[in-house]
Amino acid sequence: MLADIENRGGVDSYIVVGDLVAIGPQPVEVLERLDQLRNIIFLRGNTDRYVVTGDRPEPTFEQATQDLNARERFVQCANSFSWTQGAVAGTGWIDWLSELVLEHRFDLPNGDSALCVHATPGTDDGAGVHENSEKEYLRSVASQTEASYLFVGHTHCAVDFVLPETHIWNLGCVSNPIPPDLRASYLILDADEGDTKITRYRVEYDLQRVLDITRQRRHPAEAHIREFLQGKRVPGWRVR
Repeated sequence: MLADIENRGGVDSYIVVGDLVAIGPQPVEVLERLDQLRNIIFLRGNTDRYVVTGDRPEPTFEQATQDLNARERFVQCANSFSWTQGAVAGTGWIDWLSELVLEHRFDLPNGDSALCVHATPGTDDGAGVHENSEKEYLRSVASQTEASYLFVGHTHCAVDFVLPETHIWNLGCVSNPIPPDLRASYLILDADEGDTKITRYRVEYDLQRVLDITRQRRHPAEAHIREFLQGKRVPGWRVR
């Protein structure tokens, strides 16, 4: 993705809307690579919070004790976050990760404003914005935004919605995309005093290479990671 950006002429700055180090075998390498970029802003995602605080997504321990499938997911999830937490803490990145902020606001040259968050304004978790988001829900999200543009991630669903007061863009995801399109997704915002242009780009992502590294490093949640990378973990919000 970074190479694709450079091939398109590069950018003046980067904004990463969270979920930096979970569900993958190279959390430290990711942080080191991103830290090399100039003019980059990082936001906190829910998985970043999980790594720092020990919070975990569902299924809960109670759910795992009552359902065999939930039990397997619980174990894989616990193993994954514990492994990542150890890797990040052992290399000195845990304090940096704990200081990530929840949002970033900025003004565009034409006077419009933009807000970047992980899920929705005020939170790094919850339902987020996805292809099945209801209009009433989107209006509620827009009413909290107080900006012309809202940029989010969280659901990994590359969509956008135009509302009267706010244009909502979900960046999608680089390494854990939602099927059927498993390519990386990112946005470039090009703005001057006369116009603001936002373009989505898709890039082939070497998922097999990540799986190979996961296996080489004996990651304790290899099966869990494989499900994500191969698009087999379909979020509940896709079921109608």
